[in-house]
Amino acid sequence: MDSSQTEARDEFAPDPDTPPNNAVADNVTSGFASTSSLSKVKRLPLRSLALLIILVGTMVILITLYSFNTGLRLAERYTPLIDATMEVKLSATTAHLWFEEMVSNDRAENFNSVRRHLQEADWYAEAMLKGGTNEEGTFIPLDDPVLRGKIEHTRELLVELNRLMELRWRAHLSTGGGTAHDPAFDHIFADLVVETDQVETSLQSLNRLAIQTFRIIQFCLGALTLIATLIIVSVLMRFAHEQNRNLETLHREVEQRVEAEETLRRQATTDTLTKLFNRRHITDLMNQELKRAGRRDTPFCLIMFDLDHFKSINDNFGHDTGDRVLQTVAETIRERLRELDAFARWGGEEFLILVRETKLDGAMALAETCRARLALTDIETVGRVTASFGVAQYMEGETLRELVHRADQALYAAKNAGRNRVMGAKAKAS
Repeated sequence: MDSSQTEARDEFAPDPDTPPNNAVADNVTSGFASTSSLSKVKRLPLRSLALLIILVGTMVILITLYSFNTGLRLAERYTPLIDATMEVKLSATTAHLWFEEMVSNDRAENFNSVRRHLQEADWYAEAMLKGGTNEEGTFIPLDDPVLRGKIEHTRELLVELNRLMELRWRAHLSTGGGTAHDPAFDHIFADLVVETDQVETSLQSLNRLAIQTFRIIQFCLGALTLIATLIIVSVLMRFAHEQNRNLETLHREVEQRVEAEETLRRQATTDTLTKLFNRRHITDLMNQELKRAGRRDTPFCLIMFDLDHFKSINDNFGHDTGDRVLQTVAETIRERLRELDAFARWGGEEFLILVRETKLDGAMALAETCRARLALTDIETVGRVTASFGVAQYMEGETLRELVHRADQALYAAKNAGRNRVMGAKAKAS
């Protein structure tokens, strides 16, 4: 933006979400045998080799059946109980979160919907004590007295949480303010989370112990067939080696694909040079903020700034130096922003800052701070650079294109007024 005003682009619709891709990790196991063992196999009579294969096959089938049966028992016993504990915590947490949002008037939700989450949490807790079945599976009752005591206590906490929630809700409907039950409500919820965390940790420990015992038995059974298995594997070693090589090639291809997809995900939201948000992502964020402002009437502003005489930097020092200037500017300005703000490279030497929950005077002060800090920053080879800033506050009923256009006009006015200054946007024409 050196001599003419640039107009805001008409591309402010949020991009569709891209579902994450899942990478698959393959564990490849190889078996090896000595040359002498292979010689012994060659000297074995056909009948003896057939009997050996039948024996090994029978032992493998028995071990497989044992493994399947034992693994199924472990899955039926501990995994559903761990899932049930997580469901208790998740349902109670959802009820707590929804209720707090309802009390704060941030969520339009039916009180019975919140209560149903507590009832769902209680159902899972009861299933852990008495057993039960739903679409997720079958729950075998806990037999550990300590864990049963904790779950019984959890049910008592759920009852008390429901009672306090009803008291708080009635008070909210009548007075609209806080009650003396608020601290007790939060304390009961915290105790419930701690209790379920302890049960979950204990169940995971029992599950790990059972798995460890299962592995030891597996190891002992596997040792019984090790010699015969090695002989059979030695005959098939060449085939296995080829299979392993194919699997390694496939694994490398999967890793390369995952890396390429991760790079694409980063490129979809990040400017490669400055590591700031790119134009597409900041547009999505601005659309979200526009909807939020419409729902909750929260103010926000846009700060658009453009480096002064940047073309002369590229002409006199080269584009590599120009790139380093852009990176330095990005780092310098980013240090002055809050975590709440969003900073993006809008295009070329033009940048945009989304300043949330801030009115025009606050955004103007922030822009002036950034302008002054940048003007005092020494950049290698170039020295000091300046920028012109335009600031606009969102006005009710305004489209994103209109808001960006007003910020752009303010930036253009700062350029015309002599550069290295901050100008506020004019109000939208009626």
